[in-house]
Amino acid sequence: MLKPRAFETFNEFIKRTIAYAEVYYNDKWHKVPIIEKTIHQSGAVEIRFSISPEQNTPTVITKVRLYDTGGEVWAENKTNLSITQAGGNAFYRYKLQITEKEV
Repeated sequence: MLKPRAFETFNEFIKRTIAYAEVYYNDKWHKVPIIEKTIHQSGAVEIRFSISPEQNTPTVITKVRLYDTGGEVWAENKTNLSITQAGGNAFYRYKLQITEKEV
């Protein structure tokens, strides 16, 4: 079984490795910077970023990706996030958690 130090090491690796996010709307991907990366006591790594569409019309975000420092996709998730206010923005939280399963 993994020891607590192993999980701490994995989480620090995730924090160092995730570089930026992309969100999908209006038929294309848009790069967004990471605002914050934190490790919770629960063991989850939380990645936070802000989505601010360029146009002044309602927008629906349908996918989110996280990229590593080498520019490779690390994680992808489908979503249905509506930004209804013209010129509005939204904050997004992406949680990653390493778990151990005995087989």
